[in-house]
Amino acid sequence: KEVMGVLVRHGLGNSLADIGMKRWMPVGDGGHVEFETAEEEAAALRKALEELGGGFPFIGKCLAYRVDLLPAPYSKELAKLDEGGAVVSWVDVRAMVETELARPLESVFEHVEEKPARSTRLFQVHRARLKHAVSHSDSPSVQEVAITVVKTELLESVKSDLFVLRQAMDHVRERNVGIEEVLGVDLERLGSELDGSVREELDLTRRAQDMGRLQQMLAEFGRLRVPRVVTELASPKVLVTEHISGHCLSEVDRSEGFHRIARQLWRAFLKQFLVEGVVLRELRWDELILDQEGRLVLHEPSSMAFVARETQLRLMVLLLALMERDGDRAAAACIEMGEVGRRFTESAFRSEVGHVVARLHGRPVGEIAMALASSSRRNDIRFPVEVMQLGSMLGNMESLCQR
Repeated sequence: KEVMGVLVRHGLGNSLADIGMKRWMPVGDGGHVEFETAEEEAAALRKALEELGGGFPFIGKCLAYRVDLLPAPYSKELAKLDEGGAVVSWVDVRAMVETELARPLESVFEHVEEKPARSTRLFQVHRARLKHAVSHSDSPSVQEVAITVVKTELLESVKSDLFVLRQAMDHVRERNVGIEEVLGVDLERLGSELDGSVREELDLTRRAQDMGRLQQMLAEFGRLRVPRVVTELASPKVLVTEHISGHCLSEVDRSEGFHRIARQLWRAFLKQFLVEGVVLRELRWDELILDQEGRLVLHEPSSMAFVARETQLRLMVLLLALMERDGDRAAAACIEMGEVGRRFTESAFRSEVGHVVARLHGRPVGEIAMALASSSRRNDIRFPVEVMQLGSMLGNMESLCQR
């Protein structure tokens, strides 16, 4: 009821009543606003999640990339959710690190900066210097490091808020038979996927493994760099990585050197997807830097999604069809790798895909992929999650390289 109260206060009462949540709403006539546009309602939802705080902004951020489930205005608004968070005291951070590493801080680090270098809603990062440099084969030793810690209190808040959300989904399904067809969303499946995404994103052991694998994948690209992980100090709640200083990408002139880096980034992205079958869930573009040698540093990339070989091959066919402006073949590839619902009509979907491909021919591939994702949602065909993540990454890559 507390959550409902905040949502109603931001004018979302009518939408909540439409999906059977009226009994949970506070008594009164306020909060029932007729929004003139979807953009206005999406903005109200974002503001409500920000006010709720705790794990809700993080959950909303996870949903932002699901353009197969949400209309574009909602995806765009939820992507704006602030990831900043209150700073955890050094006493608590120190206690967590020592507990996770099972040893005193002084036995590992020569020095740790008590003031955090960065603080997000769920993580906090501290600069440090190892007591003894760590060497890796064929690489210089690592001594200057960054310690990333999970904010335990907020981690529990995310789990609690996710549980509340799952309860709400179950309530909607039980009270409104057929509501999933109307919304075009499998609520049970969505809840399970959110659970999985949250667990993977917050497991720093998993992130350490993914960063190590990414470093191996990019070894042949001399203009790209991934911070090395101190594997001996990895745990589910603590991640120690090489600290690399440099210049923010936003401060760098778009010289020919930058364009060469951009071309390598594209080649690396294609290798990951076409050869390795891997898609990064997200890259924090605003945190990319160039090191002292002019290499692009992919700081703390998020966890990886692994694409099934069959899906990978069908995506290749789809990309070729888009380049050749072949709407019929693009629609066929979408149908083959999608999961159709009861409302799906093949002829209507093929017609809409053909229109999208013709209208957006020559536009960035990421933009076309997002348009196809919107078409799939309207026509009740569901793509694999990895396809959505690929489309989002394509759009971000194109945006970065064109700046």
